[in-house]
Amino acid sequence: MFDYNYVVVDLETTIKAPAPHFGATPHHPDNWIVMLGYAWSDGRTGTITRDGLTKFVKDLEYANAREFTVLVAHNLAFDLAYLLRDCALNNFKFWDTQKFHYMQMNRLAIQPSLESVANAWKIPFKKDVEVKERFKAGIGSDEIDEDLLREYLEEDVRVTEEIFLKQKNYCLSVNSDRPSKSDYYLRYVKQHMKAVEVTTRMACEGIGFAVNAAKREYESVLKNLDLINESLMESWSKYYPKEADTPFNPSSPSQIETLLWGGTVKISSQEPVVDDLGHAVRYKTGKRAGEIKTRKVTKEVRVPKLVSNKTVKTFKSRGWEMKSGAHTLENVAKYDEGLGAQLAEEVRELRDQSKSVNTYYQPYIKYSIDGVIHPQYHHTVTATGRLSSSKPNMQNISGKGQ
Repeated sequence: MFDYNYVVVDLETTIKAPAPHFGATPHHPDNWIVMLGYAWSDGRTGTITRDGLTKFVKDLEYANAREFTVLVAHNLAFDLAYLLRDCALNNFKFWDTQKFHYMQMNRLAIQPSLESVANAWKIPFKKDVEVKERFKAGIGSDEIDEDLLREYLEEDVRVTEEIFLKQKNYCLSVNSDRPSKSDYYLRYVKQHMKAVEVTTRMACEGIGFAVNAAKREYESVLKNLDLINESLMESWSKYYPKEADTPFNPSSPSQIETLLWGGTVKISSQEPVVDDLGHAVRYKTGKRAGEIKTRKVTKEVRVPKLVSNKTVKTFKSRGWEMKSGAHTLENVAKYDEGLGAQLAEEVRELRDQSKSVNTYYQPYIKYSIDGVIHPQYHHTVTATGRLSSSKPNMQNISGKGQ
């Protein structure tokens, strides 16, 4: 990889995408590249605006046709997704300085910023506070003075290139006395960089989604959810104290736990304030003169359990927690023979329907762009190193046919 040309890129874009998308998403048609900064391995550096993008892409492809070129960026997925809108970038090598730092730090540096990686390498970094503050305020690159933006971008590119070169030297130094192991480490890094490219292309391609059909199904599920909730209220609110400070709510895990296993519920009331002789104390002055003073009193009322003693014994003997989580409800439905089993089954159905609405229908509909979902894939978020995704989470698709 290091025998090839390289070009470091960083770009600034508009932030026109509406909520719930992140404003600068490259997959929204209202966004575009405002300015791109670059640094070639032959010493060429500079910036281009939107009008010069076509020529820059041709230069990239020409350089790669002569000799493989490594495209370098910090948080490569973002820059690459924008570039893929204008060119295929086939047969390129890729290097993500953010991903490498995450790997180098044993996955302890979560989504490391360019500034934090520069600090780790002790690279001087003159960050333009003015531009940064404008970004934080929601001002897009297209609304920032061009000269100010250019200066900001040139500094980012310079720092990214220095980081890349240091990471390159680090790779070459790993097991340098044992060439076979050094080569193995480099292959390992290449595989991870390839993974960033692959998931970025996946996100750009997107997943076709029938939005109108999903909306119709969504309305149907919502109606069913309302019916289930009403049925639960009608069937089980009578087992929960009506005077409770918190009214019965079938979606409350703590209240379902109390109904299943028994417990206490707080009930507050007002009682007259009395003197030492037991007489009611009244207000002497003010608007409430003559009225009896009261004070708030809270007491706890015991709620009997709905599961049987046999079920309690089974849970205790097997070391199962007596809560209201998914596994608990599953086991109550399986082993209890009375009201507890019935409640557990109905709550499970309510939660399944609620999850369909909140985890699948709503996010998929919201994040669809012209009938296509472009999820974000994250390589530097988890402490275990696994891939994750968001907006929406495509690694949490139901296996129950919902």
